[in-house]
Amino acid sequence: MDEDYLSHHPYPEDIFLVIEISDTTLDYDQTTKLEIYAEAGISHYWIVNLNARQLERYNQPYQNAQGKFNYLSKQISLPHHSVAIPGFEDIILDLNRIFLLLSVIDEFRSDVLSLSKGTCRSVTYNLILNSDS
Repeated sequence: MDEDYLSHHPYPEDIFLVIEISDTTLDYDQTTKLEIYAEAGISHYWIVNLNARQLERYNQPYQNAQGKFNYLSKQISLPHHSVAIPGFEDIILDLNRIFLLLSVIDEFRSDVLSLSKGTCRSVTYNLILNSDS
């Protein structure tokens, strides 16, 4: 670990990409956090929108004439798309695998909530992440 981060969080110029996984905080992530990250000069901001099952990719932060911060570019990618990770263009992210993983996690979370409400259910999760497939 870089010793610079032992005494403080990274500075905005140290951050190349911020990713938010969002469902109940979607509005906040698309407005307040987006403005904060744009104002800080974060080059790339992604929101994994669980509600719409899409990846929102924002880049090119700017300040408009009214002083509000935003991003010039917004791209939407769907689960059947693959996207390159900024700065690591040779690494391709298969969104179908990401959304599949997130749906398994969400199902697991629902089962845990069901168990906590007194229902008993036998559930087995087998999740294999293999970078070769």
